[in-house]
Amino acid sequence: MPDQYTIHRLVCATPLGLEEERDLFLATLASFVERETMPQWVLLAPASFQDGFAANRQQAGVKNNIKHGIFFLGIFGQDSPDPVYKRFAEYAIECAEDPDLTTRRVTLLFKDAGDVADEMRAWRERMTGLCEVRTFSKTKDLPAVFEEILAGWYALVRPT
Repeated sequence: MPDQYTIHRLVCATPLGLEEERDLFLATLASFVERETMPQWVLLAPASFQDGFAANRQQAGVKNNIKHGIFFLGIFGQDSPDPVYKRFAEYAIECAEDPDLTTRRVTLLFKDAGDVADEMRAWRERMTGLCEVRTFSKTKDLPAVFEEILAGWYALVRPT
């Protein structure tokens, strides 16, 4: 058994208005890590946008975190976010396509309930095939969706 943890950074990018979804992801991640990865001496360490985060002013820092992260999760609602959030997702896909970088998987999660803006539907379709695209309709369903995402990510880095 190793005597130190292997740490894998992940980035969770959530536009304003999706704080509840972000917090659910972080809570699910904490539970998953405690239950699944810590016994194997692996940590999945999140970098996420906290309340009041000024994404436009912090683009360089966010891109640096994406570039050096293993996984990227973008959570999107029904309305089109500030364009910077789409650019972060697109940059994460670029990083995942670069074999010299560490990014292994990009997952975009879209709310698909009620009145979804046409622009969001079109962007989701454009992203399909470029990365893992998932949807959810109710916030209460998110912990199970997050568990599936995390299990898939962990399968890529699980010690043998």
